[in-house]
Amino acid sequence: MLKSAMKYYEEALVYGISSRKPARKNVEKVVNECGLQLTRFEHTQIEEPPMIPLYCFALARKA
Repeated sequence: MLKSAMKYYEEALVYGISSRKPARKNVEKVVNECGLQLTRFEHTQIEEPPMIPLYCFALARKA
């Protein structure tokens, strides 16, 4: 599924951030390291085990 999505969007995957709990904390760390501030974060599915959310949406702004 990931390979087909990458081919569809024609983007090279440089790195990924785990969507396992605590995903928000992991995303926020990366965003902050880039000099940005995480303003919104949403999962597409529940975050509790045994489910592993496939996607999440993050919105960041210049700090």
